[in-house]
Formats: sequence, structure tokens, C-alpha cells
Amino acid sequence: MLKNKDNKLSKFKNIYLVGIKGVGVSGLAIILKEMGKNVSGSDLEDEFVTDKELKELDIKIDVGFEKNKIISDINLVIYSTAHQGQNNPQVIQAQKMKITTWSYGEALGEISKLKKTIAIAGSHGKTTTTAMLAKILCDAGEKPSWLIGCGALKDFNFHAHWDKGEYFVVEADEYPDDLIVGKPKFLYLDAKAVAIINIDYDHPDYFKNEKIYFNAFKKLVKHMDSGSILVLGQNNKYFHKLFHSAKSQKLIVKAVKNDKVWHNLHLEKIFGKHNYFNATIASQIAHEIGIKSRVITKALKNFQGAQRRLEIKKITDKYIWIDDYAHHPNEIKASIEAVKNQYPEYRLVTLFQSHTYSRSQQFEKEFASAICNSDEILVTPIFASAREKKSNYTDEIFFSKIKQKNSTSKFIGDIKTFKQEIEKIIAENKKIILLTVGAGDIYKWGEEIKL
Repeated sequence: MLKNKDNKLSKFKNIYLVGIKGVGVSGLAIILKEMGKNVSGSDLEDEFVTDKELKELDIKIDVGFEKNKIISDINLVIYSTAHQGQNNPQVIQAQKMKITTWSYGEALGEISKLKKTIAIAGSHGKTTTTAMLAKILCDAGEKPSWLIGCGALKDFNFHAHWDKGEYFVVEADEYPDDLIVGKPKFLYLDAKAVAIINIDYDHPDYFKNEKIYFNAFKKLVKHMDSGSILVLGQNNKYFHKLFHSAKSQKLIVKAVKNDKVWHNLHLEKIFGKHNYFNATIASQIAHEIGIKSRVITKALKNFQGAQRRLEIKKITDKYIWIDDYAHHPNEIKASIEAVKNQYPEYRLVTLFQSHTYSRSQQFEKEFASAICNSDEILVTPIFASAREKKSNYTDEIFFSKIKQKNSTSKFIGDIKTFKQEIEKIIAENKKIILLTVGAGDIYKWGEEIKL
């Protein structure tokens, strides 16, 4: 850990964050505010899941990205891949004014040097596992800090926090933090312990093939110092390569089998086989840093989950609405399996909004297979990413692939059509589960049901 005089952050008092409403950047804003910095930023006027937390902390947000908002009093500007990254007019203006600019990854990396950082990486389960570990450390009296990639958590007031304890638990993302530099976010971290839950090829818009994607995780392991802790989930084909690499670096390596459950572990507030695996990963990390098993199991027994992670949004006498962030075929398959096992007597209606055209095209067959265990399938237009380049791939092409595998599936073009369809389904059936699934704004569709 760095002493304060060696910390680059210590010389910055007035910090401006471009795209401040994003879950990652808003987390930075919260941490910097709790450190005692003067924090402000900019973003779109649109409603975001982080609005409530930012407002509660009285963090000023400028609407839009006007360059004249960058004034000489500001001494650090932080930006992300959203809103043009380095090409954002406010970032360009800051550079012209000789104000220091950092990417999100650079800023998070500097913060990670201040404590014993524990990074939770992997293709799936990062948010839940990070939140679980933060809950364990809180209940153990460790006063941890954290940054978790979701809009809200039921166990905490904020999805990010800076406290007095020695540990900083952070959700570690493999996606590049700056598309010009092309460096995965987690490679900026100075982590004393890392968990890699799983590795499933994703983000085809940047990682052009599976090998390139895996290499990001390989670099993460290579980035670790000897004596650091590495917990590896065995449910991926790259496990052995990472395991042997880690051993050669003299890391402390612990493997977690995909069917292993931590001693006496029982999750009372959340469900799903994949969540037991997430909990076991969190438990293993906690055990390695000295947390007692009874503290671990008690904390997880009461863990309430994260926003949009198999979140039960509404229970009525007519239907149950569950919302989930799953956006990769394997995540969707796991979520559907979890819901079917938890509610075997219910008819499952899945409202699926695929996230990004590049991912939809890359995994169209896998998506079609992933949702086929639903009793009824409703497919919305694809939710595009702002950073995507235009392509000839369309909603119609994607749905045609879903339809080939699931002949009774229906394309739902807008919220009005969805409301008519779901009200008809609910009227014709007694026990209905509506599962809204996707990383876009599909939860807003569920909110429109007034039954």
C-alpha cells in the first residue's frame, strides 16, 4: 500500500467525472466524495439506476457535455469508454487547458494502491460475488471499501463505499477502459488477491476471437505478484492453463470445483445453483484472508442480492415478476434453470432483450438454445450499445434465428404490444412467472404492467 505522499490522488482536490451516471464512474464518484474530494460531473439527462445515490450524496451533475463546464478550478477529469471517451469535448477541453485526464481504469488503479485490493473477475457472476464478499467482510467487522457494478444493493446504502478498513473489494472488468489504448480495466488494478469465477467468450465487438479474450485473463494472472492469492473456478476449459501459469509465478492458488458448495452454506434470500457457486468463490477468498467459516456462512445466509440479479420485483395473486441482468447465453440458461427449479408449478414467460448487435450476431444460435426452456418466449428489439459501429445485422435477422429453434416465440416491437400480450397471457393462466432478461432497459417494460 502507498503512503499518502506517494499517492497520485492526494494532489487532486476538485475532480470532474465525464459520464458520471455509469455504474463504474458513479462508483468512483462516491468513493472520491467519501475521501473528501470535491466531486462533480456530466452525463445525459436520461434516467439512470445510479441517480438516487448521486443525488443523496449531493453530487452536482451537468446535463450534456459542454466544454465550457470545464473550468480552471478543476484539476482532474476522469472519463470512460462511454460518450466518446478521449474524444469527448470536455476531455479535449481539459487537455487543452493542461488539466490532468485519467481514464476510469487509471483512476481505479490509483485507488487500488491505497488498500489491499481484492479483484473479482470472470465472464459471469462478478457483481453478485463482489457484493457477497463485501457483505462477509462487513459482518466480520473489517470495515471494507468496495465498488460493485450495479445500480443498487439491498445490503448496502451505496454500490460503492470508502471506509477505514484495509480491504478494497472491486468488480474487475475485462472490457477495455479506453478503446484507443485497448487495455482491459482489470490490468490497471494493484490487487493482492484475485478471483476468476469463469471464462466464457464475450464482447465480440472488441475481442475478435476466443483466444484474444482468454489472453486478457492470462495477462491478469501474469500481472500478479508472487505470494498473491488467486482463486480459480474450475468450470472453464482454460482452468489448467491459468493454474499452471499461476503456480510457476509462486502465487497462492486455490481451485473451486463447479459442484462444490462451501461448508454448511445456505442462501435464504436468493436462489440459483450459479449463486451457490458465486458464494463458494466469495467464501474461499474470505477464508484465505483469515475470515472464520461461521462468519462467512452467517453473512451469506442473510445476503439479499444485487439489483437486477434474479431480483423479485413484484408478487401478486396473478403473477410474479423477476428481473435479471443476464446477457450472455450461458447466463440466460442458468437464470432460466434457476427460476424453473425455484417455481416448478409456474408457467415461465421470458421477455428477452438482447444486448448489442455484435453479441447477438456472434451468439445467435446459442441464444436460441438458451431460452428454449421457457414456456413462452417474447423477444424485443436488440438494445444497442452507444459504442457499436453500424452493421447490416438487424432485429429481424436475430429473431428469425430464435424462431427457427423456438417456433412459438413472438417478436414484441414495443411496450404497448408487450402490455397487450402479457395481459392476455396472465388472463389465460393462473400461475405465471414473468422473467425480464437483458442488460439494457428491459426492466422498464416490466414496470409498465399495472395488473
